[in-house]
Amino acid sequence: MLQSLDGTPPAATKAVRVRRSFYGRFHYSGGGYAVIQQLIADVTGMPFAEAAGDLVLRPLGMTSSTFAQPLPDDRRPRAARLDWRVYPEAAAAGLWTTPEDLARFAGAVAAGAAGHGSAGAKAAAAGHGSSRS
Repeated sequence: MLQSLDGTPPAATKAVRVRRSFYGRFHYSGGGYAVIQQLIADVTGMPFAEAAGDLVLRPLGMTSSTFAQPLPDDRRPRAARLDWRVYPEAAAAGLWTTPEDLARFAGAVAAGAAGHGSAGAKAAAAGHGSSRS
């Protein structure tokens, strides 16, 4: 992950740097998600995939989803394709999920944005820029 953040080989991306021109505005940044991924690993002391499973996926009932890279053998039979790339930037590009679990996540985001649901649902909503009107 640190090589990806620094843009050093074998990273396939440029170094992650703050661009002041985006201050105060939303701009998608895969590198920003990589920073958050490393922060979560550092703060929890767990690999990102494990922390995401414990803190988000399983509490939301997303039992068929994982950020594990590569996809574990026991989950391969359910994969739509097996030739996807493996990225160290799992937070930005590494979620393996099912339509059912994706619907659970969308429901949790909607519930969290409305002020309902679990702490996980509210965190999911907060992570997607949702807010109550």
